[in-house]
Amino acid sequence: MQKAKRMRLLVAIDGSRAADRAASFAIAFARANAGEIVLRWVVEPGYPEGIGASKDVGETTLYVAAGKARSAGVTANTGLLLGSAPEELVKAVKDEEADLLVIGMRSRSQFEQMMLGSVSQELLRTSPVPVVIVREDMSPKH
Repeated sequence: MQKAKRMRLLVAIDGSRAADRAASFAIAFARANAGEIVLRWVVEPGYPEGIGASKDVGETTLYVAAGKARSAGVTANTGLLLGSAPEELVKAVKDEEADLLVIGMRSRSQFEQMMLGSVSQELLRTSPVPVVIVREDMSPKH
């Protein structure tokens, strides 16, 4: 008899409040569904403080998020990616065989979204798995 595959949620972390809410959602979802989470921080070229600073912040943020998951009884692994966030996250979804992509979305005006584009919009178009977008202003319901 074959063992059932655990649901894998890939969670994009960037240190924002929206990403923190996305991680909290993913942890609760994984716990309720006997799943596991894969936490990823993308270091994008051109980071104002330099790649080293982004890696340091990323490693610390991932460590904290993974600790929250483990405290909730959820298996979590972490990793840094280097490149464009949408491209690297889509690759990670495939490489990690994730079943779901969970991302946070910062509140922006319609004009800002139109002019700047949006990582979440790009991921909705290109992700090979369903995408859950957790808004920054959503309050967790536990």
